[in-house]
Amino acid sequence: MSDYFFGEIRVFAHHAIPRGWLEANGQLLPVAQNRALFSLLGNRYGGDGRVNFALPDLRGRVPIGFRSDPMSGPAYPLGSAGGSEAVALTLATQPPHQHVFAACTTLGTKQNTENGFHLAAVSPDNDAKKTRFLYGRHQGAGKTVALHADTIEANEGGQNHNNMQPFTVLTYCISTGGLWPSRE
Repeated sequence: MSDYFFGEIRVFAHHAIPRGWLEANGQLLPVAQNRALFSLLGNRYGGDGRVNFALPDLRGRVPIGFRSDPMSGPAYPLGSAGGSEAVALTLATQPPHQHVFAACTTLGTKQNTENGFHLAAVSPDNDAKKTRFLYGRHQGAGKTVALHADTIEANEGGQNHNNMQPFTVLTYCISTGGLWPSRE
C-alpha cells in the first residue's frame, strides 16, 4: 500500500480490514496501547480520555469537512455529528403555507368537479336517486367566498418520512501506523 499517515481514514470496497488499519466504527481503544493515535484524536469521538478513547464512527454516516469559521456558514467542530435517517412531519417542521379554498353561493349544477367549478351551495334533490349537485360555476349571480380556516382540519400526521440521500455502502478504516503527520 502506498504511504499513509497515522490517523488517516480511507474507504475500502471490501470487508477485509488491512493490517495496520481498524474499522472506523466507534470502538473504544485503550490509551496505554495506542498513545500515538490518541495524541491525534484525543477523546473528541468518545471515551473518557484517560483510560480509553473512541475511533470515529462512520457506520451509516456521511463525513463532512471541518469548518471552524462561522462567517463562512455553520461551524462544524471535529468530532461533532448531526442529521437523522427519518424525520417526523409535524406542524413545527412544516414551512408556513396556506390552503386557499373558494366556494360560491350559487346552487350546484354538477355532481363532480371540473375546471372552473367551485364548491357550491347544495342543490335540492333533482331526481328519484336523490342526486345532489355540489359543484357550480361562479357566473356573477352569487359571490365567491373563502372558507373559514376552521373548516379545513389540520392533519400533521406525526409519521416519519425517509430522510436519506442515495448511498453506496463501503468500509471506512483508520490507520494505526504510517507516517507521522506534520503539523505545519
